[in-house]
Amino acid sequence: MSREPRRREWLIGCIRDGGRIVATAVLGTVTCEWFATRSWPPLWNGSLDAHPRMAAAAEQAGRATVELELVTENGAPPSTAQQWLQALKDAPVESLRIRSLRGDEQPETRDTGTGRIKVLGVITASGTLIVPGGRFTVAEHRRFQAWLEKVRAGERPAGPAGSPNSRLDADGKPIPYGLTVDQLVKLYQALEPPITFETKGRRPADVARAIRELVAIDMPAAPGVREAFAQDEPVLDDLRGVSAGTALAAVCRPLGVAITPRVEANTVKLGLVLARGQGKDAVWPVGWPPNKTLGELAPSLLKFLDVEIADTPFADVIEALKPRLKLPVLYDYNGLARHEIDPTKAVVRIDKGKTFYSKVLDRATSQAKLRWELRIDEAGRPLIWIAPRLG
Repeated sequence: MSREPRRREWLIGCIRDGGRIVATAVLGTVTCEWFATRSWPPLWNGSLDAHPRMAAAAEQAGRATVELELVTENGAPPSTAQQWLQALKDAPVESLRIRSLRGDEQPETRDTGTGRIKVLGVITASGTLIVPGGRFTVAEHRRFQAWLEKVRAGERPAGPAGSPNSRLDADGKPIPYGLTVDQLVKLYQALEPPITFETKGRRPADVARAIRELVAIDMPAAPGVREAFAQDEPVLDDLRGVSAGTALAAVCRPLGVAITPRVEANTVKLGLVLARGQGKDAVWPVGWPPNKTLGELAPSLLKFLDVEIADTPFADVIEALKPRLKLPVLYDYNGLARHEIDPTKAVVRIDKGKTFYSKVLDRATSQAKLRWELRIDEAGRPLIWIAPRLG
């Protein structure tokens, strides 16, 4: 491959000995020099046209051949494409292409009528792969390959021809909140923008109103919600940098209010209801389980530091750590109230020594009868969630 200036998109096609073709593309932040330092299988004319031997073998086996094309959203780092490429190197597909998103492309599967099926998947900024009927993290690549095998065998994921209007995921389970795949994907994306304004100390109603303007989604309030927002308790967390969806859930939760997405007149809305009686799976959460390792999401937690904490309130310890960790810290205020834990009164003591920041959090939360966990917001940005210790 010749060395050329940096481009927006690169494409390499290659064929494996086993008959599977791997075609790759990465975003413009990766130069051709990056490819020159890697060992690739023998190049095959750079085209994504079907290889006749593989197509014939697939036809004899009674399975369709699959052409997989993955598009990355704006904001997805080049490493995301590389991780998916590595994870899918043995995928049961004839060809694989990774490129940047164009326009308003959506996940789809399309049968060309020639024994080939084209699958278009969207990789979000957080690294999650979305296809008709399913969402997969890189760690779930084997489950995604099983999904591909079903497609090759003639099955269509959760609806006619893998329609994004299905209300079932790739495993045949209902999509959360009663939405379709397409509706959930668009809602998730709409709630990704970060909070850029001050929230701590402001009235919850004012913060919620500002978030509604940010995401431009209607938020109808059920009976009792307006009264809950009329409370004098201010927002206690600094939510700057947290995505709109997670931030809104964090504002609503201490008030006893839950977010319940629903569809009215083919439009997705964020219903605000009293949380009592709402099932856990029916409400939008304050953050989501991480889709990457601790080191990948929050490397600052694995840095060493010299530490000595002498009888200091837990809340002060956290405030001292926040600028070093550069991570938002949110509290489960409902849980703190139930267990009668006051972070400003719980005292932490750690003897002089050298350790990781994550270990400091472990010891500090344990002494305060709390626990911490790493979560991500809708944009895949990490945050720390502090709640009462289980058990």
